[in-house]
Amino acid sequence: MIKKRHNITPSVFLILIKKNKILLSRRCNTGHYDGYYGLVSGHLNGGESMIRALIREAKEEANLKIKAKKVIRLK
Repeated sequence: MIKKRHNITPSVFLILIKKNKILLSRRCNTGHYDGYYGLVSGHLNGGESMIRALIREAKEEANLKIKAKKVIRLK
């Protein structure tokens, strides 16, 4: 019998702060918490790095162009 292991799906979240304001996006047509506000976020694709995933999600979800050197990783 093959034992199933837990699968972990890494996620990224963008906390964009400008003039003491934080960017939130409103969920829509996802079937999951539609109408609620949250951070721009998403899952990694394949062998994608965390920073590359954050840049891609920012473009897909908020049409933002972010440079990798501007990303500050929280630990």
